[in-house]
Amino acid sequence: MVEDDYFRKRDFLEDLIYSGFDRGTPKRGDAATSYARVFRRFTQDSPVMPDVWIQFGLEPFKRQDLLLTPLFDRSPGVLADSFRKSLQAQQTNKSERQRQFETLLAARDDEADEEADIAYNQTTVVARLWLYELVQVILPHTAWFWEMLSKDEDPEQHHPLSMLRDDTRRRELEQHLLMALGDRTYDAERLYATANLAWMARVLGTISLATEKLAVTTDELEARSKNHEELVQALFELLDDAEFDENKEIPEPSLHSVNRNRKTITTMFRSIPTVKADAAQQLFDVRGGQITWAILDSGIDATHYAFRKRNEKGEALKTPFEKREAKRSKSVVFDNNTRVVRTFDFTRIRPLVSELLDDQVDNVLDAAEAAGLVEDVDRDDVRSELEDLKRSPLAGRMVDWQLLAPLLEIRHEPDKDNGMRVYRPPRSHHGT
Repeated sequence: MVEDDYFRKRDFLEDLIYSGFDRGTPKRGDAATSYARVFRRFTQDSPVMPDVWIQFGLEPFKRQDLLLTPLFDRSPGVLADSFRKSLQAQQTNKSERQRQFETLLAARDDEADEEADIAYNQTTVVARLWLYELVQVILPHTAWFWEMLSKDEDPEQHHPLSMLRDDTRRRELEQHLLMALGDRTYDAERLYATANLAWMARVLGTISLATEKLAVTTDELEARSKNHEELVQALFELLDDAEFDENKEIPEPSLHSVNRNRKTITTMFRSIPTVKADAAQQLFDVRGGQITWAILDSGIDATHYAFRKRNEKGEALKTPFEKREAKRSKSVVFDNNTRVVRTFDFTRIRPLVSELLDDQVDNVLDAAEAAGLVEDVDRDDVRSELEDLKRSPLAGRMVDWQLLAPLLEIRHEPDKDNGMRVYRPPRSHHGT
């Protein structure tokens, strides 16, 4: 995408998403418009943050990496397992629209179809999703989807998912949505198309165009945003395949919000004055003796001279990890001559938890053995622990870090003697 068109498209999507319905000011003596709604600024009613919709519009043929935050009393593990099963079911029963999208995706050599790669921690679920997966699988887990898209709490009567499954009521909802999109005096308080549903038609109806052809210009998006019939049909196509069983009660909401999972970058290079640590050092003469620090950052280089242990004369030991032969077993061991006690690579958590959720315990064991984290002699013991960890989300339990620790630890070993893992300092010196 040309840079100028990229920013123009982004500006258009922002304008589209940040506009919606709000209560209008009726003209004096005009009782018919006392509940009228007009287009005005629309902020955060939707649990999906605006930048998520924007990114789907800009990159329609790329899975968006999303952070799904459960309600405070819901287990991330249970929610992650529920999403995983729903997404698998959707892949088994593909809609015609989904097949068309995958055909277009296959024509793009530069975009590989990644997996959803679902994982979770104590507070959040993470997943890579397509637009239709977000709308059809994730949104129905929010209270907003059931409470704000219908004028009352009875989905059997007025919720779009219910109305779309009856031809007569489908046409009725279509007429109401067309009026809501085209008439600023439409009474969204009393009629079927709520303000949020009309906003959803404008936003998702427009953005869905980007998934129907390989290259869509900003002019095409702007034209579609004014074609109300096309907007309504596009929204209906998305909702037709949403999770809904009219024979069951409305599911209890379990999801609070959806945010982008952005990649982080370092934003400063002089951290001591930034956090006023230099003032603390001068005022309190802090030396840090007998204090154990946990560095949750880009990682620290255990081989750095600053972390070297010292001998009785106060001299720094020459090598960070010194290889020697154990006297009793005659095996090769390494002495840790640094003050860095243990190092863990938490970037491994997502693929590890994701494969456990997908019941791929052997894949996890193979990767751990190849990295020197697990040896053949203790493979069965580790398997037992992983099987227990795999059952954790189903029981609503949090991630057991004690079970994960052996698979996340970076051993302080400098070479590959006896198949041991190479210690590699972090690429960024920021944490150090």
